[in-house]
Amino acid sequence: MRKLQVKDVLTRIKEPIELEDDVLYKRVTIKTKHQGVFLRDSQHGKDIGTKKQFFIKKGQFLLSKIDARNGAFGIVLDEVDGAIITGNFWTYEVNEEELNIELFYIMTSLPFFDELCKNSSSGSTNRQYLDEKKFLNQKITLPPIEEQNSFIKHFKKLQEKHSQTLEELQTQSELISKLRSSILSSAVRGKLVPQNRNDESTKVLLDKIKAEKEKLIKEGKTKTKKPLPPISEDEIPYELPDGWIWCRLNELADVGTGATPLKSQVNYYKNGTIPWVTSSLTGNSIISQAEIFITEKALLETNCKIYPKETLILAMYGQGKTRGQISELAIDATINQACAAIVIYGFEKYLKQYLKLFFQKYYLEIRELAAGGAQPNLNLQKVKSTAIPLPPLEEQQRIVEKVEKLMTVCNALEFKVQNSKVETKKLMQSVLKEVFSALDIPNNQPKASKAFQRSVLAAYIVDNRLEDKYFGHVKLQKMLFMCEVANNLDFDSHYKRHAMGPYDPKLLRSVDLQLKRNKWFKCEKMDGDKGRYIYSPLEKSDEYKKYLNRYLKFENIEKMFSLMKPMTTLQAEIVATLYSVYKDLKSMQQKISSQILINEARNNWHDRKKTIEIEKWERAIEWMKEKQLISYE
Repeated sequence: MRKLQVKDVLTRIKEPIELEDDVLYKRVTIKTKHQGVFLRDSQHGKDIGTKKQFFIKKGQFLLSKIDARNGAFGIVLDEVDGAIITGNFWTYEVNEEELNIELFYIMTSLPFFDELCKNSSSGSTNRQYLDEKKFLNQKITLPPIEEQNSFIKHFKKLQEKHSQTLEELQTQSELISKLRSSILSSAVRGKLVPQNRNDESTKVLLDKIKAEKEKLIKEGKTKTKKPLPPISEDEIPYELPDGWIWCRLNELADVGTGATPLKSQVNYYKNGTIPWVTSSLTGNSIISQAEIFITEKALLETNCKIYPKETLILAMYGQGKTRGQISELAIDATINQACAAIVIYGFEKYLKQYLKLFFQKYYLEIRELAAGGAQPNLNLQKVKSTAIPLPPLEEQQRIVEKVEKLMTVCNALEFKVQNSKVETKKLMQSVLKEVFSALDIPNNQPKASKAFQRSVLAAYIVDNRLEDKYFGHVKLQKMLFMCEVANNLDFDSHYKRHAMGPYDPKLLRSVDLQLKRNKWFKCEKMDGDKGRYIYSPLEKSDEYKKYLNRYLKFENIEKMFSLMKPMTTLQAEIVATLYSVYKDLKSMQQKISSQILINEARNNWHDRKKTIEIEKWERAIEWMKEKQLISYE
């Protein structure tokens, strides 16, 4: 290793230009936080106020004397070759006999270069400028040029392999997605399993459903519905196998919607006990938990209705074309007006599962018929009128069982692809660590506030859950809690025993503010003021990654994230609650057993915890033992 100064590897270049009035000149700007050099605009010489300008060329290193300490530097690229700059921007050429220019690009992305610029800046707190003499006299450590070249050659090979691997994995994910779609398409077209002439006629099934419907009407459990017109030829998209019948959804099920309390009635659904499901929860195969609970008064004054377990819930709007789908209630619950509730007459198990398959396949096509531009809305009549290709009941069973087997295979394939992506990321992280060791740069990173460090963790979780349309505030808080507490991270969080606990009321407001302030991700509400929160990326959504290894032991965080990623919101709540109880009991040196954990979680938290079945607590404890999250005699 050789001790050098910056001036040994960078040479200041000044190429002044006399502006001509009628010539159009490209002007550049340098963005902070390592965003690089960009084209600002183009102006004629006569319109440029500052006449002292300088040329820049492709491949030169450009920095801002005002904001270099904030990461305002970068390499001049093709699109700004030949542009002009003022004296506030300094241009350098790299001495390639001492420093591999590609290695230099990597060096400028490392935190040590930010520190080097900060240490070279002087002036008042609010108006500091880079002191060129200090900057050029800063010391750096470099290996011989031969080692640099060898490292870059190795790095580029890994980078190419990394890109190829990610491309291949993305192709595999797309193929798996197409396979899922093909399976569902074959299922509802009668091409997945063979027909059997001995199956009971579909007409008999429809007669049974009609009889069940009439019985419910007599008992006052449903109302007489206005008959819909027969299905026309224009509505039939494909030919059915023998024994299948086209029918409308309204013939098979009672279809209704919910309601949302007015803003003036907002207190009606605070601290209630009746689950209220919004379209933001649809898409999960099962809805086992609501995020909002309304009161009896809200139930009466908003015309809400409690739908029983096994009701199918379809999102009609509020989620855009590619979001909400269809789910099944695992709890008795009310719904908002953005949902259609489908209660099948007689609750035939396989008919219910078959209808789920149909809507999973044709949901987007059905939404195309809706009105409303960017977020088309289905109305209740369109849902009721949906044409269903109905097979005999026995064939429905064969279809459902076959689809479940094939989807299990798809899930296993997808799991392998996701694991491969994780391993690929690990490889590139190890390469970046090699950069530090190759340059002999101490990894003594500048400190940041605990809130900022927590936002880095939150950004990692959010970034890796963006494609999950069911991810929101509740799941994020549980994942933050587990990653934070299990790894003994001190972020000044204050988790308490709330209904959805462990819960910190101020935490998500702080996280959302930090994510938005850093331009990483923005958080938006869906379904109105009391709906679910969803995240979407902003222009600097990749920037958080450079802080992961700086503030977090990434391998430990990734392990916990991988454990919690497949969980439903309810599963995450149960695990987080049990872990909080476990840590409390352990800190007080109290005896711990499965029964004690369950009793503490159900009886000494919030009354809503008692609504979760004991079997779910027991299964969670066994899983946590298996994953070595908890341990006791």
